[in-house]
Amino acid sequence: MALTTETTTIGSHTFDVTRLPTTDALLLFERLLGLLGPTLGKALAGYKPGKPLLDQDANIAQAVAEAANGLSQPRALVELGQALLESTVVHMGKQKLQLADQYETLFAGELDVWVGWVWFCLKVNFPRFLAIADTLKGAVAAAQAAPADSEQ
Repeated sequence: MALTTETTTIGSHTFDVTRLPTTDALLLFERLLGLLGPTLGKALAGYKPGKPLLDQDANIAQAVAEAANGLSQPRALVELGQALLESTVVHMGKQKLQLADQYETLFAGELDVWVGWVWFCLKVNFPRFLAIADTLKGAVAAAQAAPADSEQ
């Protein structure tokens, strides 16, 4: 079976991301768990079966805040980006170029695009694992949008 490639546009940049081979994906997954694992563990430790997820938004919000704090470590972010470089092609006009050759200049001043690219790469490589994160993100957003007096 061939490795699949998915395409996305973030800002004004279009990226083709090819799923990593198994060994590379396992090494990346180890990094990802190192960054997010303890945070997800804390969030799930506070989860009480039978209690609606939205009622547990404080645990989820705390876990999201801790994940953001863990990801703010510069070396961890550099390593995460470097692990994804070789699997990405960026569209530059009519050309498609390896992102590794454009990396330092492409994301300069556009770190929001870098975050979107990393998230997309992770979703391409770990769709089931990150579906949990998307569910938690949706639960946090719904809890924040709920009226404050909804605990009657």
